[in-house]
Amino acid sequence: MVYGKSASQTIKSWEIFSRGSTEITKVEQHISTLQQEYEISVRKMSAADSKRLELSWAMIEKYEKEKNTVKTEEILINLWQSLTSLTHTYDVSIQEKKIEVALRYVEFLRREQRIVEAEIILRDIHIDLEHSDIQSTTLIKHTRLVGEQLQIIGSVAAARLVFSNLWEYYVRTGRQESTEARSVSKSLTQITETKTEETTWNVTTVREVFERTIVNKTTKTIDTTTIRQATSLCSSYYSEQRWSEITQVTNSTLLRIWPSFSGNNVNVSLPTNFTAEILELLNRLAFAHFKLRQLDLAEVTYRKIFYAVIATTGTRDELLESTSKALIDFYESHSMTAKLIIVYRDLHHEIEKRHGKTHTWTIKTLYLLGDLSMQIYNITEAETAYRTIHVNLGNGNTEICHKNAVRAALVLCVIYEQQR
Repeated sequence: MVYGKSASQTIKSWEIFSRGSTEITKVEQHISTLQQEYEISVRKMSAADSKRLELSWAMIEKYEKEKNTVKTEEILINLWQSLTSLTHTYDVSIQEKKIEVALRYVEFLRREQRIVEAEIILRDIHIDLEHSDIQSTTLIKHTRLVGEQLQIIGSVAAARLVFSNLWEYYVRTGRQESTEARSVSKSLTQITETKTEETTWNVTTVREVFERTIVNKTTKTIDTTTIRQATSLCSSYYSEQRWSEITQVTNSTLLRIWPSFSGNNVNVSLPTNFTAEILELLNRLAFAHFKLRQLDLAEVTYRKIFYAVIATTGTRDELLESTSKALIDFYESHSMTAKLIIVYRDLHHEIEKRHGKTHTWTIKTLYLLGDLSMQIYNITEAETAYRTIHVNLGNGNTEICHKNAVRAALVLCVIYEQQR
C-alpha cells in the first residue's frame, strides 16, 4: 500500500478539495459582481428600470438566504422609497411594482414579528389603491392580497373594509358572477361572521406612538417607521376628512425632519432623507388648508414645495412639472393672475437652465407666459417673452424667423404697431 502525497487516496482527496475551492471561488466572484452591479444600478438607473429591479430582487434573495435581516430591510426600503418617488407620474406599472415591493416588505416584517408596522403598511397600501383611478388586473390582485394579509394578522375590521371595496368594484363593473368575485364574497362572509377582537392597529394607538416620538421628542433620530406612522395617520385622517388633524400631524413632523420649512425663506432645498414622504405630507397639508378655507396657508405651502424643488440640485423634471402645476392650478382657480406671471417666469428660468434656450418645454413655457401677460395687458412682460422666443429660436439672428417662432413674431408686430 502506498502512503504519502503520491497515494491514490491523497490525490483523489486533493482533486475533490480543488474542485470545491474552485466552486467556492466562482460563487464568491458571482456575489462580488452582483454587489457591484447592484450598487451601480442604484446610482445610475431609475427605480423602475427592469435591470435595477432584477438586481434588487437578487440582492434581497441573497441576504434572505444569509439571514441578514438588516441588509434585507435596507434594500427593501430603498427600493420602496425610490418607487414611491415615481408614482406621481400615474404609470400603472410603477404603481404595481411599488405595491409588490411593499407587500414583500410586509412579509419580512411578519417574519420578524413586527406586526404593528406590517399593518400600518398594509393600510397605507389599501388607501393608495382606493384612491387610484387605475384598475388593472394586477392592482386588483394586490388589493385581494392586502385583505388576506390583514385577515392573517387579525385586523378584522380593516380586512372587512378591503373585501367590501373589492366586492363593490365587482358589482359596479358587472362582474359579480366571476370566479374572483365569488371568492371575495366568500371571504367577506367569513370575516363578517368572525367575532375575533382586534388587538393590533388603530388610529388612536398610532397617534399615541406618534405623539411620543415626534411631538414629545422621546427619540433623537427619526427613522422610516416613524415617518410611515405620520403618513399613515394623514392618510387615515384624509379618508375621514379630518383636516385639522392633518395639519397638526404634518406640522409636528416637519418641525422635526425639515425645520427650515417653517421659515420665511422659500428657496430652501429639500432634505436628503425621506424626500418622497415629505412631499406626500406637504401635498396633504396644502389640501387640508384649502379645505379649511385657509387659502393663504395653502398658497404658502404650494409655493414652498415648488421653490424647494427648484432649489434642490438634481430633482427630476417630472417633479418640477407636477409641483409647478399644483401651484399654477391653485392660482388659476383663485384668479391670482399676477402671481401666475411670476411662477411662469421662474419656471422658464429653471427649465432653460436645465435644457437650454431652444428646448420645446422652454419655448412652451415662454408662450404661456406671453399669452397670460397679454390677457392682463402686461405688455412689457409679454413683449419680453415673445421676443425671447424669436431671438432664441433664430440663434440670435432677428432677421430669421423660425417656424416655431412665427406666432411670437406676429404678436410682436401687433405690439409694436400699437406702440407707434
